[in-house]
Formats: sequence, structure tokens, C-alpha cells
Amino acid sequence: MEPLSGAASVIAVLQLATAVGSALKDYYEGVRDAREDIRKLYGSIKGLEGILQRLKDVAKDLNDETHLLLTQPLEGVRAELNDLMGKLQVSEASETRARRALQSLAWPFKKKDAEKSVNSIEKHKSSLSLLVGLESLHLGFEQSDITADIRADIRLARLHRDRRRIVGWLSEGIPNPSQDHNVARERHEETTGSWLINDSNDYLGWLTAPNSFLWLNGGAGAGKSILCKYLPALKVSIIWYFTFRDVEKQDVSNCLRSLIADICSNRRDTPQFLQKEYERANVGQQKPTLKSCIAMLKEVIAGFDNVYIVLDALDECPKVEEKRHKLLDLLHDVCHWNLSSLHILVTSRRESDIVESFTSFTEELDHFTSIIAAGPQVEDDIKKYLQHQLQSSLFKKWKKSLKRDVEIALASKADGMFRLVALQLEALSKLRAEPKIRSAMENLPKTLDAFYDRIILEIPEEDQEYANRALQWIAFAARPLSLKELAEAVIISPEHEPCLRDEDRLMDSEDLLHIIPSGLIRTVGVELRYSDTIEEIFDNTSRQEVTSEEDSNELSDSRVIESVGSYDTESVGGSDIESEDGSRSHGSFTSAGYAGHGTKLVVEFAHFSVKEYLMSLRMLENRSVPGVFLNELSVHEAIGRSCISYIMYVASQDPAITKRIFLDFPLIYYTANAWQYHLLKLEGHHWSPSIEKTALDFLKYGSLAWNIWANLCDFASYGEIRGNRRYRSLPSRHPQISHRKEATQIHPITWLSASGLNYLLQKLLDEKLDLASIPKTKRLGNPLYAAVCGGNKKAVEILRDRGADINQKSGNFTYALIEATWNEDFDMMLLLLRHGAEVDRRRDNNDMTALIMASFLHNIHIVRLLLQEGADINAQSGCYGTALSTALWDGRTEMIRILLQEGADINAQWGECADINTQGGECGTALCVAAMYGNIENVRILLQEGADIYARGSSRGPALQQAVKECVVEDAVEVLLDASVDNRYQDIWDTMCDDLQEKIQAWESEDHYGELKRAKNIQKMLDQWLEKQESKNKVDVEESEHEADPLPA
Repeated sequence: MEPLSGAASVIAVLQLATAVGSALKDYYEGVRDAREDIRKLYGSIKGLEGILQRLKDVAKDLNDETHLLLTQPLEGVRAELNDLMGKLQVSEASETRARRALQSLAWPFKKKDAEKSVNSIEKHKSSLSLLVGLESLHLGFEQSDITADIRADIRLARLHRDRRRIVGWLSEGIPNPSQDHNVARERHEETTGSWLINDSNDYLGWLTAPNSFLWLNGGAGAGKSILCKYLPALKVSIIWYFTFRDVEKQDVSNCLRSLIADICSNRRDTPQFLQKEYERANVGQQKPTLKSCIAMLKEVIAGFDNVYIVLDALDECPKVEEKRHKLLDLLHDVCHWNLSSLHILVTSRRESDIVESFTSFTEELDHFTSIIAAGPQVEDDIKKYLQHQLQSSLFKKWKKSLKRDVEIALASKADGMFRLVALQLEALSKLRAEPKIRSAMENLPKTLDAFYDRIILEIPEEDQEYANRALQWIAFAARPLSLKELAEAVIISPEHEPCLRDEDRLMDSEDLLHIIPSGLIRTVGVELRYSDTIEEIFDNTSRQEVTSEEDSNELSDSRVIESVGSYDTESVGGSDIESEDGSRSHGSFTSAGYAGHGTKLVVEFAHFSVKEYLMSLRMLENRSVPGVFLNELSVHEAIGRSCISYIMYVASQDPAITKRIFLDFPLIYYTANAWQYHLLKLEGHHWSPSIEKTALDFLKYGSLAWNIWANLCDFASYGEIRGNRRYRSLPSRHPQISHRKEATQIHPITWLSASGLNYLLQKLLDEKLDLASIPKTKRLGNPLYAAVCGGNKKAVEILRDRGADINQKSGNFTYALIEATWNEDFDMMLLLLRHGAEVDRRRDNNDMTALIMASFLHNIHIVRLLLQEGADINAQSGCYGTALSTALWDGRTEMIRILLQEGADINAQWGECADINTQGGECGTALCVAAMYGNIENVRILLQEGADIYARGSSRGPALQQAVKECVVEDAVEVLLDASVDNRYQDIWDTMCDDLQEKIQAWESEDHYGELKRAKNIQKMLDQWLEKQESKNKVDVEESEHEADPLPA
């Protein structure tokens, strides 16, 4: 055997041995009745791998004779391994499928066969060892080796699973920014932006400077978004896009959650703080608060060398509800963390509030830079963009000289605005003769305003009413509308009776794309945030079923009701659809308004500058384009009135409340969920008599229109009223139709109290309604409780003035103060307490008081408030016990110290069936709780404050027994033993030790290495402590006998 071929043979056998070992590990995880055989085989093969590795290292140095002697044992062990591998292999499936299959296969060896294989491998190992002088090596394979390998795999799998859960919790229900990013990257022209990426010292400095901040700013349409989306791939770069098109993308909390989720996905570990916040949010059932998001962002950034955060279009985050103010304050807070690894890049126009906010950065930050996207470098980028566009098939008939002249002319007059150039080029593309193109080139509008003026003037007079209404709905709808919805919206005339006629409907909803020029609007596919699509609906509920006689009656079959999903029946197949880059292309969309699986076509403005143009005071003064100016309040009033009128029109048709209603009335889902959104914009402003009358006509309890609304309102997605989480946008799917009696029991007064429509609430209350006669519902309770749920303090004042009882229990719910505590609404609690809310009132002794709930929520401010108001600090609930024991559940040390300082009874018993006057109860004292959860710091605090270490609950025993039984933390057991000055555990000692021994035996059989080690350490501590006590008792006895028998004189 040649030296090279000998080394190759050793490597081949080594690889085979590794493969067999891996297969054995897979069997070990899935086969429990043959683990001893697997361990022996695995141990033998691992030993063989060690020998082969040594052989591989010395193969080239062995002499020829030794090489010859190696041949036989190598061939022998190869044959044995091939035989093993043949029996262990499954099919030629994928590795993943194979691994799954192994889990369910039976062990393919009899015990004697396994022993035979082990003996054979051991024989060959001995021969190989002797040949290379390895006979002195210890080849035994410890049983713990395979266990440790498998345990490490399991631990890693658990970490990945926990991270997926946390990332899923953070990402749930928020837009995915990758959609915007991918579209922008597609629109980017090669080599544009190089002046920023490659040639800018400011940009290069931002990449490397600690805690750096870069502001890329410029005018509308200057291509800032495209520039920031062309940033080269950085190791950890996270992007969020604020946009006027989607209110969900304007939300600061959504932005933070997206950033945290993306950064967390780039980490090897998951910070413990994120795990705690996930658990605090009811294991991911509740959305994280803004405060929680800020803290999680700081925590998740730590540990990286560099994190790059890009926030695009800050100016498209609106000023309403102080959203932009909160965003700018957040940026200041984040920068003041002074994290050297953090680099932030933002883009925006130079709006006054943004300029003012960032001006302070020049003094506060060492590495703040502002770059203006303007000047010669941007003109060069526009030329590159024009060159690329002019090479497309649309301009293939143009002469080279014409293309060159157009490129120079448009670029030189663009004033840095890509948007203007795109519109100008689109206008020229429609001309067919070179003289006309050259003439038009000289007369093109020089500004975006002038260009939009020309586009609007081109709309035919007979279409102007439709166009104006469409622009209003596109500008201020609560969410983007589909073509079918928009086509229905433009024919509503609330001032007429009825508000719409069938003959006014467009024959094809796509006609809107021809009425309104492409320079103003476009249709785009947006990601659905719910899984149902039209195909899935009709898979579950056949098309024949839609038109069957059953549909003429109310649906009671839950399977059919649950099939109602995202229902949109417009057909856009083969239509001209405008894409993100402004071009128009034929699209074949298979499903009634859906651009492929998971996306839906909606109508929006072609650019942010369109909405700005329509709302600007320039439009109000522009006499050449009359009647197009959009006043936000006036438009919201018009749309709100249209929504209510549409619901009342649908009611006048006496429809069955079935899924058919979405087909016959395409706008009904939007209007049922959006009328409140638009009318809320009028709160605090003047209400016209027309909108007031329309609203009051609708708000009649028991009317058909009200019942239709109550059945179609998607309460779960829309309100989330319980928990004081007001809707930020409307869902874009249709709800499950509700036929519960509860839906129609919701009174207008109750809903107005919850939703914040206080002007209408006062108007309805002026009709002298008896608040006591209003039915309570499971969802919102009575009007006062609903107001608290919605965080509507003004409504609470109004209802209190009309005689509402602050301390009245609300239906199946509890009291108003408890609900305000659950919402952590401090101001609402102050209001309720000022109006006489009883601080300790609750349904029964098993229910939480406000103080216990505040302790559960770890809200120190509310705890202090309630204690100041005289809350009983030692009141108990059936499940959580006192405020002190509740704080101990999650180990919040600061809360525990405060409650102890305020006089919490440290030895109070608590738990299910606890008698507060005796030592009993299910769980025992606060010390028992701390010991049970293994929080060593809290155990020490309680002992220092005088906790009775021997006090016990009726079933769980004293703190030591609970610490041993849970077997969580060794230190807790050690501290409790040290504090136990004498042995008062005689009656429970044997039981405690027996329970521990059972755990040890169970963990030995299940290979719980970490738990087993901890349990054995605790067992050792108990034995040592008992031995010490027995020695002490012996000494005490001897001393006692000595005193009783004095020495003789």
C-alpha cells in the first residue's frame, strides 16, 4: 500500500465511521427500547474514530511494512461499518425526511447482533492500535458522551424554538418592510447613488464612527428612498419605511417591533429580557407596549460590533396624534443611549419640525451628519435613469439623437426631482412624431404642481365628479381600497335618497383607471395580513353554495360562517396595472383583485407629492383647477356620512346577513368598520347639521341598519377595546359573520362610550335615556365600563354627570377601577377615584383587588397610588394571594421591597382555600413562594425582614420542602438550610427526601443531566445538614447529662 493510498483509505473509513455514529444518534432520539445497545455501538465507533484520526495524522510517516499490515484491519472495519450503515439507512429521501423517518423506525438489530458488531469493531480497533503504538490509549467511551451530544442538540433546538416564538410575537400583524425594499431595489438603476456610497466621506464616516447619525434630506421626488435602499449589504442592517399609504407603517410601535424582530433574528442568542417581556405579555398573547419596545430595542442591540438602522421618509409619519413628535423624541432617546455599535440613517424632506429636532444633534452628538440629495451628483443620477428608460422597448423607434437631446433637456431642468422627470418622460412617450416631441419638450411643466395641474385639467368634465370623489377616498380612507370598493364609493351621494342607484355603477371597476390619469394614482399589490384568499373561501364553501337557496336565510352552520374571509370579487385579469416604478403593464391576476397568493390589488396615489399637492393652500388659490382642493376635516365628514348612508341603504334592501352580502355590496365591510374612524376626526370640531342628522338617524337601537352594523363590525380586529388598545387602522379582510345575540345587544350609547365619539354620545343622552335600562353585553359591559375599556375619560365624565354608578359591576366583567388598573391607565384611575370608586371593591374574595392586579402587572406607580388611597395591602385573592405573594410570582425585587416597607404581612398565608386567620392554605407564605420559584435574592430579603422559615401551607409544607420539591435552584435550598437553626422538619423530612429520590430516579432514566446534577447536590446538602444537626443534638444531650450529673467532690 502506497503512503498516499493508505492515508486515503484511513480517511474513507473515518468518514464512514462518522456517518454511522450520526445515524446512531438519530436512532437514540427515536428508539427508547434499545438505548443500551446504541450506547455500546456508539461508544465503540467513537473510539474507532479516535484511532483513525491518529492514523490519519501519522499515515505518511509509517513504513511500508506497517502500511501492508494496515490493509487487513482497515478492510475488515470498513466491511463491518458498511454492513451497519446498510441496516441503519432508510430510503433515498432528503436528509430531513430521513431523520424524521428514523424517529419512527424500529431498532434493526437483535441484542446478540449488536454485541457481535461491537466485538468485531473492538477486535479491529485493537489491531489498529497495536500497529501504531496506541495500545496504551484508553478507548473506553463514557456513556455521558452520547448523552451530552444529544443534550446539546436538544438545548440548541429549544433555543431556536423560543427565538422563533418571540420573533413571531414581535412580527405578528405588522407590515413586512421587505416588500417596499424589494420594489425600490428593482427601481434602482445601476451605478446611480455611487456619489453617496463610494465618494462621500460623510457616508463612509457614518459607517465606522461610534453612535453615528446620518440625515439624508432633500425635496419631494428627489430619490432619497431609492438611495437609502441601495445601501450595500451590511452585516446587521435593519430598515423600516414610513409611508403615507399605510397607517400601519406610520406607527412607531410597529416600527420598533419590526426592528427588534429583525435584529433578534441576527443574534446567536435571545436576550433574557426579551424572554421575560414575552412571558409578561401573557406568553405572547398581548402586544408589547411602546415602553417595552424601547427597552427591548436597547437590549437586543447590545452584543453586536455594528448595527445599522435605516428609517426612510420620516416626513411621511404624520403629525396627527403627535406620531411624528413621538418618533423624533424616540430618535433623541436612542441616540442618547450612546451605544458605540449603533449607526442610524434617516431620510426626509426638510420640514420645519424635523429640521428643528435635528439641529440639536449638532451639539449633542459627536458624529451627526446631514447630506442634501441635490446638486450635480443627483443630476448625474437622473441622466443614468433616463438613459436606462430610453433604452426600453417603449422608445425603440426613437432616434439616438432624439434620445440624447431628451436626456440632456430633462436632466438639466429636473431640479433634482426624479418624480418630475418620470412624469415628463411619460408625457413624451405618448407622442408619435419627432417634431411634436421636440416641441412638447420645450413646453413641459417645470414643476410638479404645474404637471399635476395639467393632468387634472385633462380629466373630461363628465368624469370630474367621479374623479374628485375617488381622490377624496384615496387620500383619507382608513386603509387602501380595492378597485371594486373604490368604484362603489364614488357613486354614493349622501344628500340624495336613496344614496346610490344601480344604474350609476360603472360597468367595469377598471374604468376608474381610465377616468383618473396614471400620473395621479396607481394600483399595487399589498401583502394581506390574513391568510384567507378568495380561492380558499371557495375551496371551503363551493361557488354553488353562494347562489343556493340556503343563502337567502341566515347562516347558522358554523362551518359556513367561519369560511368567510377576505372577500373581494372584482376581476382585474388582463388589465393595465401601474407598477411601483410608474410604468403600466398587463397583469394576469387569477383571483378577483388578488395579485398572486397573499397579495391584493389596491388603489393609492402614485407619489406622496400628489396628496401634498391636493391638500396644499396653493390648490385653494389655484383658480385654473377649481373644486379639487382637499380639506381633511371636510373630506372625513363627507366619507363618514357616505359610510353611514351606505349602511342604511344596504339595510333598506333587507339583505340576509350571510356571506352573500359582501358580493352584493362590495363596500359594506369597509363602511361597517370605518364610519367611526372618520367621525372621530371631527371630535373637537364643528359638526354640520347634515352629518349630525345622518349619524343620529343611524344610531337607533334595534333598527335594521344598527343590527347589520353590529353583525358585520369586526370587533376583534377593529376595536381591541378591552385592554385600551384603540384601533390604529382597519383590517383588510372580511369578518366572520356574527349571529350571536350579543352583537345586536350592543347599544349605541355603549359603543359611543367605548369608541370616543363624545359629541354624538352627548346628543343621544340629551334624549333623556335611562342609563340603567341599557343592556349590558359580555364584550363591553355597561356604558361606563365600556368608556374605561376604551380609555375615554371624557365619556366617563359625561356618564358620571348623567348619574352613572362608578361602583356598579358590569355584566360578566368586574368593576371600572379594576379594568382601568388592568389597562394601566393611571389618569383614568385618578378620575375614577376622584368620583368615589371603592379602592378594594371586587366581585368576590377569589377575585383580584386593584392592588393585587397592579402588583401582578409590576406597576409601581399604580401600587403607590392605590396604597395612598387606602387599599388593603393584605387583601387576598383565591389564586394569586396577596399583593406581596403576587409580586413574588415573577420575582420583582423592587415591588417586593415597596410592599414590605408599606406594611405587607410577610407571614400571611395565601392560596386556594386559604384561611387568612390561620396558618393554612394551598401555597403557604411569601417565603414559600420565593422558595418554590427559586429566587435566591427574594428569599434572602424575606428572611432579613423576619419571615417565619418554618411556617407551612396545609399541603405543600414549609419553604424548605417547597424548594426541595421544585428542585429549581440549589442556592435557595442552601440559604434556607443555613437559616434553619434547629430541626423542626422531623414530620416531613422522610417525605421530602423520598420525593427528591423519586426525581433523581426519574431524571436518571430520562437523561436529564442538568436537573439530575442539581438534585444530587441538593440531596448532598440535606444529608450534610442532617448530619450536622445530629452531631449538634448529640453534643446538646451530653451537655445536658453532664449538668444533671455533676462531678463528685
